[in-house]
Amino acid sequence: MKLKKDRNDKTITDNIKLSKTAEELLEAMKTEYLRRIESAHVLSVKNAWYYSYLGSLDFARQMGLISEEHRQELCQKFSKAITNIITK
Repeated sequence: MKLKKDRNDKTITDNIKLSKTAEELLEAMKTEYLRRIESAHVLSVKNAWYYSYLGSLDFARQMGLISEEHRQELCQKFSKAITNIITK
């Protein structure tokens, strides 16, 4: 059985592997960004880390690694995590 090829000549399973890798990387980035935000003492630095992560999610969506719905879900989870840090 042959797998379908997409327009970039990658198999569907290659795309699934790439998405899984992207998910793992985004989760690791989230952890690091939260750590940096928590340790920053200047609000502008916290904001820079926050918006940098959101930009990473936008880029992953534009590259087709995550869907728009999933990007929104990840943004909401990140915002909740930030709220938990702020209210500690």
